[in-house]
Amino acid sequence: MSRYLKGAAIVVQVACGIQLFKENIAEFTWCFGPSMLPTLNMTGDIVGYESLTQRFSKLETGDLVVAVSPRDPSKLICKRIIGVAGDKVCIDPVSVHRQYITVPPGHYWLMGDNLNNSTDSREYGPVSGGLILGRIFARVWPSPKWIGNGMEEILEFSYTKLILGDIDVKDGQELAKELKQDKQEPTAHFVQCDVTTHAQLASLFTAAQDKFGRPDIVINNAGIVEHMPLHMDEEGAWQKVIQMDLVAVVEGTRLDIETLRKQAHGEGCHHQHSICGWPASLPSGTDVHYGKHGVVGLTRPFKGVEVDGLKIRVNAIAPTFGSLPRSASGCRFRCRWCLLSK
Repeated sequence: MSRYLKGAAIVVQVACGIQLFKENIAEFTWCFGPSMLPTLNMTGDIVGYESLTQRFSKLETGDLVVAVSPRDPSKLICKRIIGVAGDKVCIDPVSVHRQYITVPPGHYWLMGDNLNNSTDSREYGPVSGGLILGRIFARVWPSPKWIGNGMEEILEFSYTKLILGDIDVKDGQELAKELKQDKQEPTAHFVQCDVTTHAQLASLFTAAQDKFGRPDIVINNAGIVEHMPLHMDEEGAWQKVIQMDLVAVVEGTRLDIETLRKQAHGEGCHHQHSICGWPASLPSGTDVHYGKHGVVGLTRPFKGVEVDGLKIRVNAIAPTFGSLPRSASGCRFRCRWCLLSK
């Protein structure tokens, strides 16, 4: 009898341990549906989510989270954080009539990556932090992979040396200092740069060659917006937006390709613009849409292009809107241009 009692006690202890682990550390769940395409599959993914970030740190814009549905407490939802408390976010980026809201204290603005087929904060408003169960950190099945917050995985794991370019000296230098912490050799160098000026934009490529030998890939995170329809823009603010959002991107791409061609090595250029660059999301005539859509048009002809035998990749991704304290994509990448070297 005592043997059975000991066995039962072990089973109870294991069950309690598993429950404590699920409630306080991490758990797995099944996410399916079209709302998170293309990040997650419509047919379903098993993902792991943890609650430690909420307990000992804080959730950030760009994090994927699992939450209790505000409409049906018996169901769970998987969405991306677009805004945290205090952020001013666009209620519906694909709407013709733009409206904005400030996320109240203790709440988050959640949206699916597939805006055209997602029920999210646009329908049920800001979501209480108490409904957030945890941050998704990995897809377990199919195609296991770690899930992070935006471009930080590229910055921290794929490349070791960075040239950071931005007009904001203070923020750029702080980021370079952060990236150099606990490193035995120089890994990041900041260059003040107005990307609308050819000479200053070219200085980024010169700095990459002088400091680290060569650039392997260029990331453009540049973009500004003027919330004004074109017919009301009597002061010509559209020219500044187009200069920053499109002209500088074209010139930076040209400089990148020319540099890669000369050094006969490298990967290409990655443009991180915004979802308003896609035709389906163009709600009204504003300058930022023209510029961002131009970036999409710029990247398409480069599919499978070779320059002097070197394959050049020019890509663009389109994160959704949000008022982000660190970058236009919601990640640690705070400078407008970044040249990376292996």
